[in-house]
Amino acid sequence: MTYKSTGRRARRFDPSASADERQGLGQRKRVVRGIAAAALAIMIVVGGGAFLASDLFMVREGRVDGNEGLPAQGILAASGVMGQHWFLLNLDQSAQSVRELPGIDAANIRCEWQKECVVLVKVTQALARLDAPGATMWVDQTGRAQKTWDNARARVVVKLDDKVLLPADGKELDSGILSNLRELLEAQPEVTQYAYTKSDGFWFVNDRNWKVQIGTSGRAGAMIERSRMAQTLRDQLVSRNIQPKLIDVRVIEAPYYVK
Repeated sequence: MTYKSTGRRARRFDPSASADERQGLGQRKRVVRGIAAAALAIMIVVGGGAFLASDLFMVREGRVDGNEGLPAQGILAASGVMGQHWFLLNLDQSAQSVRELPGIDAANIRCEWQKECVVLVKVTQALARLDAPGATMWVDQTGRAQKTWDNARARVVVKLDDKVLLPADGKELDSGILSNLRELLEAQPEVTQYAYTKSDGFWFVNDRNWKVQIGTSGRAGAMIERSRMAQTLRDQLVSRNIQPKLIDVRVIEAPYYVK
């Protein structure tokens, strides 16, 4: 007769061992197996935790698209995605934080594992860029200011003679300056650069390379009237072949020019 091995280890039966001894031996084996299973489970949890906490699951790269005139660093910082764990990302909340920035109309964030997160933004139409010594601000249609970089494109640039005239980041431009600027943009859309001083207000250089002093006013519509007066005076001087260096229409009842 041929016998084949079952592949199992035979357990020796000791007929001299009592029932209590055999029961105690079985209990010790079950305890040992339980400890081994618990140790294995702990190793799996610790090892898995270390893996999940590795750089593989951290957002390390980000890009901002559509942010013309606004610094990408500030937008990424507001989103909060950089350095965040992949499983802890809340893209809706991050996009809302970006939308709350001045100068942002809309924002959407797209992230893919082990790829860069992309923040898509729609920038508010700029009213003007304000250039002051050592600082530049970007102002939206509501007059709210946002830090920007030199030479950022804008519909109009206003050069300020004093940095104190700049609003703080996220704050609104002085209401008087804002009102005057809006009227100038309405009356003279072709003018793309103004200067502003605390003593003389607004002035610009016209198409004849003449300085036009237009000032400031607290009366609604005054800047539009002065702009029209400046154009009328320009046309009259051109027809008389007079080339002044300065036109001053700050007092609309008594405008004058300087040759």
